[in-house]
Amino acid sequence: MNHPIIRHVNDIPPVDCPCGKSRRIITCNDTSRFSVHRTDIEDARSHYHKTLTEIYYILQGEGQMVLDNFTINIRPGHCVVIPPGVRHFATEGIQTIIVSIPSFNPADEYYDE
Repeated sequence: MNHPIIRHVNDIPPVDCPCGKSRRIITCNDTSRFSVHRTDIEDARSHYHKTLTEIYYILQGEGQMVLDNFTINIRPGHCVVIPPGVRHFATEGIQTIIVSIPSFNPADEYYDE
């Protein structure tokens, strides 16, 4: 990546994901170093990543996030850094920006079920 990338979230169609609906603004097709998604949490499944660090920045909604066996209350303005190996999910009704480092790869999403 040696050029600016400029996108508006409303120009990106939502896709189904294990957390709900995601608008994948910056993807691995743009750069392997990071990705940026805006995700609307709906019926999320607990999962983890073996290589990704995820940074959740909460935009809207209040609820809870489960990190391994620890539950936290979240609301707009919270920033949560989730290292590889930590099982996680958030409750329905949360809108978040998720930055993945390196870039998100669906093959690095694991479930215990």
